[in-house]
Amino acid sequence: MLKVLIYPQPARHIINVKLLAKILKNGSRATLLGKSGEQLRTFPLTQGTNELSINGFEPGQYTIRVEAGNDVIVRQIYLD
Repeated sequence: MLKVLIYPQPARHIINVKLLAKILKNGSRATLLGKSGEQLRTFPLTQGTNELSINGFEPGQYTIRVEAGNDVIVRQIYLD
């Protein structure tokens, strides 16, 4: 089972995505989605903590979808 920590909340320039799975599948990724669900940016993920740059995005509420193998976790994030 995939476990994920996403911080800080709200975020300014960087979102940290920490993958807590013991075995991570190749092709793991995080996708930043806009308010209407449009795909804004996709980031490859590795085991441990990943720093994702969110420079250039307007403040507000976004969705981040984390995929690793067949596991998918979706969380709301806030950008300052």
